[in-house]
Amino acid sequence: MTEATILNEYEQTLMGNKKTYKSAFLGSEEEKRHAFAVIWRYVVTDILQFTPQVAVKNFNHQIVHDLALTQTFKHIDMNYNPKQYTDWREPLSIAFPDEVRYSLKAQVEEICDRLCKIGRYACTRKEFILPKNYFVGEIGLKRIKIALKYMLDIYMSDKSKAELYNFFGSRIISKRWLISHNLWPYAKTYYQTPLDYFHNTLGNEGSELMYMNELVKEKIYTKE
Repeated sequence: MTEATILNEYEQTLMGNKKTYKSAFLGSEEEKRHAFAVIWRYVVTDILQFTPQVAVKNFNHQIVHDLALTQTFKHIDMNYNPKQYTDWREPLSIAFPDEVRYSLKAQVEEICDRLCKIGRYACTRKEFILPKNYFVGEIGLKRIKIALKYMLDIYMSDKSKAELYNFFGSRIISKRWLISHNLWPYAKTYYQTPLDYFHNTLGNEGSELMYMNELVKEKIYTKE
């Protein structure tokens, strides 16, 4: 679909001639992201007359609502919760990939800080509500791995790889630790045991030998 056609669908909605512009998001995932980028660039550059850098600092929920941008998120599988959404770099990086940098790692780490009330959120009293489906799907799996690495860096950076395998090989103790850091309720969707979660999170840095040793020990203790 051409940019002109995409923008025509969007403008017809803004003018009240159509309820939605979902027809602009027909096609593959790549085509949907293209439509998302076209619409957001148009809003930022032509309607608001912002630079990408100004948009990062000044974008807000009122703009999203008034310019009917809310529906763009669902077409590219991006979570949008007006009560929780604070980092506009994610959508803006799709529209302006050369001007706006977005780090999934940094976003997940901030979510972990909020969930566990650590870092700059250590003194907050307000309960944080995780965005819906945040740890769901392919992107959710990436996030849950980043989250574990982050928590290990904070709380277990002094442990060797062998010690970590041993820790996660103890299912009850490691599961209790993961629950206390708000990870296991989401990780158990993808992994049967904490050991599987840890080993898969390490990826190429993992040790098949240490992993198999822990599996063997677990079977021996289970039999006993």
